[in-house]
Amino acid sequence: MGAGAVNPEGDALVAAAADGDLRAMGELFGRFRDRLRVMVRLRMDRRLQGRVDPSDVLQEAFLEASQRIADFAQKKPMPFFLWLRFLTAQRLLIVHRRHLGAKMRDAGGEVSIYRGAMPEATSVSLAAQLLGRLTSPADLQPSSVYFASTASGAGGGQQVGTASRNPTGGGTGVITHAFLWRPGFAPLNLHPAAASVSSAFGTDGVNQVGGAWFGNDSHAVMWRGTAASYVDLTPTHLGFTDARAHGIHGGRQVGEASRNSEPNRSHAVLWSGTADSAVVLLPPEGFTSATAHAIHGGEQVGQAFNAGQRGRHAVVWHDDPDSAVDLHPAGFDESDALDTNGSQQVGVAYHITGFPDTRRAAVWSGSAGTFVNLHDFLPAGYRQSVAAGIDGEGNVYGIAITTEGVAHQIVWRPVPEPSGVFIMGAAIMTGLLRRRR
Repeated sequence: MGAGAVNPEGDALVAAAADGDLRAMGELFGRFRDRLRVMVRLRMDRRLQGRVDPSDVLQEAFLEASQRIADFAQKKPMPFFLWLRFLTAQRLLIVHRRHLGAKMRDAGGEVSIYRGAMPEATSVSLAAQLLGRLTSPADLQPSSVYFASTASGAGGGQQVGTASRNPTGGGTGVITHAFLWRPGFAPLNLHPAAASVSSAFGTDGVNQVGGAWFGNDSHAVMWRGTAASYVDLTPTHLGFTDARAHGIHGGRQVGEASRNSEPNRSHAVLWSGTADSAVVLLPPEGFTSATAHAIHGGEQVGQAFNAGQRGRHAVVWHDDPDSAVDLHPAGFDESDALDTNGSQQVGVAYHITGFPDTRRAAVWSGSAGTFVNLHDFLPAGYRQSVAAGIDGEGNVYGIAITTEGVAHQIVWRPVPEPSGVFIMGAAIMTGLLRRRR
């Protein structure tokens, strides 16, 4: 029996639910709730993390399923789980439009640099391009067929991300494909032929990493410049069924993976180009889950957390599974490490009450005690800030939002003092990011 099939007892529940029995509907939905929650968490736009609880999306999906179960019971166009997954994906799309702007088509050329506490782009290369190293902004929209696109990472002269279009033949929903952009070449669709959805999150100029949905599961994938070149990094030999890769550097990749048997737990993973090379990076003591966002040299950075609980902490690892260092600064509720240059880490620390206006750009040098609040170096009039990337010279790139809701690109630069101590100076760039409401 397939993963999405309903057994005879389930068929009876479907019939009862179609007759208006909400208890039967609740039991049916409960059977797949954990798997749907994983799907929502993996597909949710980074800008919504911290703002939207996956449980709220599931609640909306349950209500819609309850209203449409009679039609499903009559037609049964697909296995029950696939039908629930379709409805949940549709509700997630509506949530995206509700929070990110009803006219998502207007975002066609927009490059989004953060999702709630976490930037869309953890690569310092993309941050540097956003901050003016390019002579002029370039519209990366693949073609008129795609109504929205997002750049999620860059490196080695390449940019990667996603583009979305409506299905052909009058179907419903939105189709999202991973894309690669290279100077002087047409946009390249990286979408694996057998996948239903794909996204690219990072590149080192040679290989690209991201995630793709095959059947009911999300897989971590790596490409080498073409759709057909993809390598599935999902460490199924370790029992993982869902995974995605977020960052890449020096022939190694980082991301996260989860098991169906542990639907509310995520594991940070370090790869060296193959699924068999996967190493699980353990969270610090007191945490059960972690995800890794970026890698440079012998450092990996990310976040540790306990599913369904507050108190997420920024973390740095040094290749070894047991090397986690908790970077969380005193005086903040949560924190996240988003990028590293191999010796310093950058990200954000914030208070839950008042979020997102409590976000403060952060830089560390390997321990919680080295935390520096970069927001303190901004002039008056900024209500929140996020550090998205750091280069080899210690320049930190990110954004800050004014009290009027205008987003500015920021670069914090180390400034040597006569005493030999380096402090941070902030340069404010304007012109590429839209007003935030």
